[in-house]
Amino acid sequence: MFEKQSRYACFEGFHEWLCKTNFSFLHGASHPLDLIQRANALGYRSLCVNDFDGVYGLARCWRELEFLKKEGQHQSLRLNFGAEIHFQIDHELPVLLQDTLVLVAQSARGYRNLNRLLSYSHRDGKQNANIPFDYLQQSDVEDLVANRQAAEVVDACHVFRARWHRIAELAHLSGIHARAPMRSRTAAHEPELG
Repeated sequence: MFEKQSRYACFEGFHEWLCKTNFSFLHGASHPLDLIQRANALGYRSLCVNDFDGVYGLARCWRELEFLKKEGQHQSLRLNFGAEIHFQIDHELPVLLQDTLVLVAQSARGYRNLNRLLSYSHRDGKQNANIPFDYLQQSDVEDLVANRQAAEVVDACHVFRARWHRIAELAHLSGIHARAPMRSRTAAHEPELG
């Protein structure tokens, strides 16, 4: 006989790395308390809250997780502290076209470094928060992990791929040697097309 499994068994052991709270207006819809309660109920192993250009929802997430532990309802959820930073003022663009990077703290030192970067990013005000890539390269980023998943989504988007393949096709017909655009600041060019 088969044992009846929970309908949420597929989430057990799941690690969510890109989670926005309702403090990332128009991007995250759920209040931090709701996110923590739901992730805990589903058996997530970890939840990484990374609001845009700040740690706005983290304190409330941490407080709710501590409450669940105190009440004996905590299952095994770990809260990861992060933020998604902008490299330029492109906040009005669609999310997939924004030049961003998620930074996740791995320790207290990483959290301190993250907050230093975020403080610098608000030098021109909250609405224009950004960190130039050159500044990030010169900063202390010890105990910070980067997640550039959004950029990979853009590269995989069929609309952009179809556009590139059409350009490569036209270039080939014209006798021009075409190369695909770079995936990120550090990635090498893709193999030649056509």
